Amino acid sequence: MDPLWLALAFVMYIADLLVVLPLVCLICMTARHIASLQPTPPTPFTRQPTATECSICLDMVCDTYCMACPACPQACCVSCLTTHVHNKVADKCRYLGCPSCGTALGAGVLGRVMTASDRVKHDQLAHQSVQRAFKCPRCHAKCVKTTEDYLACTGCRATWCSDCDGRSHYFTFMCKQRAFRRWRVKHDVRQCPQCRCYIEKVDGCHMTCTRCKLQFCWTCHEVYPCRKRCDVPLLVRIVLACLQ
Repeated sequence: MDPLWLALAFVMYIADLLVVLPLVCLICMTARHIASLQPTPPTPFTRQPTATECSICLDMVCDTYCMACPACPQACCVSCLTTHVHNKVADKCRYLGCPSCGTALGAGVLGRVMTASDRVKHDQLAHQSVQRAFKCPRCHAKCVKTTEDYLACTGCRATWCSDCDGRSHYFTFMCKQRAFRRWRVKHDVRQCPQCRCYIEKVDGCHMTCTRCKLQFCWTCHEVYPCRKRCDVPLLVRIVLACLQ
């Protein structure tokens, strides 16, 4: 038989099969693969959880375990924030703020990261601060400390410093400077003649500044070696002066 007729007969046979079975496997000529040819229904898209870098430990943490501050773009994980709050409570700090910007942490955040023992300690600190009252120097009314640096009377509106009991001042380091000056005089602390850095004497008179590396005499405050021979004991200097 002519090969052309054979090819034509094969094509006609395939056409008859496609009419009877429109969905049929062209390899095995069976309809058992019809189910695999049917379009599968689309599956619902599952959103993958995103990760955020913790501003404290710098680890990539899932957003579920991260908490962001509303006042700054920084975010930290629950573990680091729990440690931060625990350390603040251990240091007897009543104010619990964001580790990045210092904004006060809300009740919802504290309820998630604060342990039961830390909550009890923090409540005790708050209760003690309320009980601690100060007497107004003007109207003698009892006032409660409202901030860390000064007091304000609710009756006469007078304000005064809670550290030095003097008039309120805007520069909070003034009391600390006064305390440092008293400590400096008591411990014989002097300044470097070149960079004015404060130096506390430990032993000897030949001093070396840790900042500018200047060597000077502690007794006469001149650059070492000094011309006054201050390193020689006083009795020896008297004897040498008498011999001269």
